[in-house]
Amino acid sequence: DNKEKFLNVFRKLGIDIDKIHVYRVGNDHGPENIAVKKCKVIRRLLDTHKYDHVVMYDDSLDNLNEFKNLNKEFTNISFNAYQAFHDGTVKVV
Repeated sequence: DNKEKFLNVFRKLGIDIDKIHVYRVGNDHGPENIAVKKCKVIRRLLDTHKYDHVVMYDDSLDNLNEFKNLNKEFTNISFNAYQAFHDGTVKVV
């Protein structure tokens, strides 16, 4: 929930977050859980066929596992998932 902390994690990893659009699903009041809502956004982007590689950083393993399941649907796309911790470190999932 801390915007600057969120942005600084990406900066620390060498990712120019200021040139990236961050999608938020908090305003989606549908019945799905957060993991499903996040994957709805990702699926909509992948359906454009503009991507061959996607990366997700999240603190929730549920969200990351749901994301990785998209690979079953989009087999021609490479998926990488990283769990982000509150101290700014990350771990490959």
